[in-house]
Parts: sequence; structure tokens; C-alpha cells
Amino acid sequence: EGGDNFGYTMTLGENRWEEFQIYLDGDDRRRLHPEKPRASKGVPVHGPDAKARGLNWRIEGRGQWLDVPTDALAGVSLGNAEKTQKAIQAISSSFNGETQSADLKLMEFGSGDVGMPGDKYRIRLRIAGRYRTVLWEKLQVEDDTPLEAPEGDYFVVGSWNNWMADQMSLRNETWSIEVELPCQGGEFQILRNEDWTQMIAPKGRLAPAREVGQGPDHCSQFRGCSWSLNGQPGDVFRITFTRAMIKQPNGKLEDEKRVSWEKVREASKSGAGAELALKSSVFAVIGSWSGFGKVHRMNSKSVDGETVYTFFVEVGREGYESFQLVQNADLSRIIHPDRPVTIPGSASRVLVSSIDQVRQDLVWALGIEKANSTGDVYKVEVVVRGDVVMSVSWTVLEDAPPKDREIFGSL
Repeated sequence: EGGDNFGYTMTLGENRWEEFQIYLDGDDRRRLHPEKPRASKGVPVHGPDAKARGLNWRIEGRGQWLDVPTDALAGVSLGNAEKTQKAIQAISSSFNGETQSADLKLMEFGSGDVGMPGDKYRIRLRIAGRYRTVLWEKLQVEDDTPLEAPEGDYFVVGSWNNWMADQMSLRNETWSIEVELPCQGGEFQILRNEDWTQMIAPKGRLAPAREVGQGPDHCSQFRGCSWSLNGQPGDVFRITFTRAMIKQPNGKLEDEKRVSWEKVREASKSGAGAELALKSSVFAVIGSWSGFGKVHRMNSKSVDGETVYTFFVEVGREGYESFQLVQNADLSRIIHPDRPVTIPGSASRVLVSSIDQVRQDLVWALGIEKANSTGDVYKVEVVVRGDVVMSVSWTVLEDAPPKDREIFGSL
């Protein structure tokens, strides 16, 4: 934009919120970011840093729905901060008995960022010496041209695919996918754009299809929340998902997200479950870096009749990370110590609990042994014999981890 002012125009998507960081010269190792997640405009700018996972600015286009006195409607304008303030004053007056209006209408209003999918915002980075500021403003619509909003793709993560993302197909505004269950049950959640910070799930665990989806939001908000197909090994289901902005009779706009499913084929009598039972257990990990909301696969190898699982994790801004294990992608089988374990290799009883019952302080925790472990990368080893966890240990890496290994960390 000239001088030390830089700008970018962003289009609001179907979530009605967007998050971002700023890369210097397009280099993801030189990120400008706020101090905390979901930061608003005008907060101090940090960086450039290579390690800034989850530290994003958020443009929040969703407002708050409130009953507004009908005689104050002229003062309400979506996204207009000045008129919004007048509306708030009118509502306050009505609560204090200063207005005689008996008629109320449900309206959405908030800050000047309130908007609908397709609305555009101008993001600006301003630099004055060592001072930097990130601001944005909603741009006014110049004509009545229909707004075009970026639409996402949708993926299913479930117990049958070890909580890995499988893409759904779109036809006639409905997303769908067929899945075959290797074991009884069939829990699942939905991700937008394969992004674990854009999870859609019901409010509780093992929910039926009638339970509407919440979100999209960070997976930490949906720990243990899932729909359940309640099927048998070998059953094949077709899962469908729809998302639409629905105007309710009271005028409120609802971002309605619904799932349904039907059984396409039943399990054969040859016994697919018996074949599965012959296989060894497989272990995965959940941790504090994702709010215990994302199931991660670990690398494994066999050594002298035991299975050694390994993973790498970068310590976040809290200075430590903690984790539990998941057996056979089953959220009813969370493996954890009987007490907080902070010393690598320390002996403890290992227990099994359901994810909706286990305490989040019954964990293995690394990084606590150092004064400040933020940014350190640890290698964790889990030794398993059969179905029994024999030991859990970790060491801080002095050198870079192998290039072909994922490093877990804040989303």
C-alpha cells in the first residue's frame, strides 16, 4: 500500500470467522503472530518466529443475537459499530423501564466485524520502526451483486480408519462417503478442509443422527464427542452430511449442520470380526498440544517380541506437554497412568478408562524437569508387549529430528 504499510483483502467463508498469521517474504520460518490464539486486531505483534503454532489473529464475523425493541430497529445496522452501540443503549433502557415498547424483534449485532459469508475485509500491517500493528476493517458492498463465499471440503475421521481423514464426495449439495466397519461400533466426527481446528461434532459421545453438529471449532472443544453408527464388523454404511444457513421463524440465522446414515450392506457370516481379533493391538496417542482432541498415529517397530512406538512433540508456550494413549482407535480404551508421571521411565500402574470418564491429570508429562522447555522437541518411546504397556520414556533432542517424521504440536 506504499511505504511500510501492507494490505490484503480477505473474503469471509462459510464459518463466518477466519484466522491468519503473516509470513515475511513468504517464509513460514518468519511468522508474525499475536501472543495468544484467536487474537483481535490491535494487539502487540510478535516475531518473526519459526515456532508460532496456533498463535493466530481471528476475524470474528458472528454477532450476538438479542431481542431489540422495535422502536430501536432504525438504530440497528449489521456490522456498523456506531449504530450497534445505540442499539445496545436502547436495549439497556428497555431493561431499566425507560421505554414503553412492548414489541421485541430478534436481531444479530456486535462489533464492526460482524458479517456474512462473502463479505470482504481489508487486513493491514503497519510498521513504524520497531513498532508493528495489525488492523482490519470490513469493506462496504458497492452494489447488489450476490456475494460469493469460499466453500470448504469435508472429511470424516472415525474409529474404523484410526481417526485419519477420508474425504467425502459432493453431489446435489450433499456430502457423502461409504465406510466399512472392521469392528463393532463406528464413532466419527467431521473436519472442514482436513483441519482439526475446524471440527464438527455433536455435544456428547455416541450420539444418534438426530443430534445436530456443533462448530466448526478447535478439536479440543469436542474431546470425546462423536456420532455412532452402532454397527457390526463388516457392515457398510453410507454417511451423508449437509450444511446450510437456515432462517428460523423468529428471524435468527442458524448455521445448520446435519448428518445421517444408512446401512448399505450387512456383515457376511464368514466372521470379519474373528479375523480382526487375531491381529495385535495398535496404539495411538492424544495430548495436551491438541487439547486431547486429535488422535495421532505413532511409528512402530518390533524388537525382541515387543513393539516400540515412537513420536516427536514440540513443547508449546506452557512449557510442558502431557499425553495419554489410545488402544485400537477405541475412545473407550484410553491408556493412562494411575498418577501424573513426570519422570521418564518412571514406574506406575497403567489403567484403562473411557475418554468421557478419564481424568486429564492422569497423564505422562514431559518438559517439567526443565525450567523452560518451550520450543524443545522431545522423542517419546512407548514399549508394548502384547496388549500391555511396559514402559514410557522420553528424551529431549539435541539435533534435528528425522525429516520424514512428523513433529506433533499446537494446531
